[in-house]
Amino acid sequence: MAIVDPFGRTVTQARISLNGSAMCNFRCNFCHKEGIEESNGSLLTPEEIERITRIMSLFGVDRIKLTGGEPMLRRDLVEIVDRISRVGVKEVSLTTNGTNLAPSARKLKARGLNRVNISLHSLSRERFKLITGVDRLRETLKAISASIDAELLPVKINTTLLRGVNE
Repeated sequence: MAIVDPFGRTVTQARISLNGSAMCNFRCNFCHKEGIEESNGSLLTPEEIERITRIMSLFGVDRIKLTGGEPMLRRDLVEIVDRISRVGVKEVSLTTNGTNLAPSARKLKARGLNRVNISLHSLSRERFKLITGVDRLRETLKAISASIDAELLPVKINTTLLRGVNE
């Protein structure tokens, strides 16, 4: 039995937030100035995420996107990817700012991650720092290269355009 949205389209994709929006190592002015606050809520365990994915797959969901806050801050991310991919979904993808991705890209690929979306708001170091609140452009660029090398393809780039800043 498939899940159908109000427009009659079959739902085949789902996003799983691995942590709260406040759990991020960036402090982007477009995100954190909107009132996002720290959360004391507990996180789903890898076992719970696998179970949810299994249940969704029974209803035709075969693509999972892992999001956050910043999903790479989860120490158990490799296990989570492994568990989801063992369910048998067609695709597991990850949205990340990339700062912690380069050292783990190949391992994540080996465990079942198919592709990544990486946030890159500017190629100017000063502008990147102004937008994100951190001086980590170098790590984000390394993540893009490491993702290509690990064949996490296609590597998609997310940019939030800000009038007068990076448009």
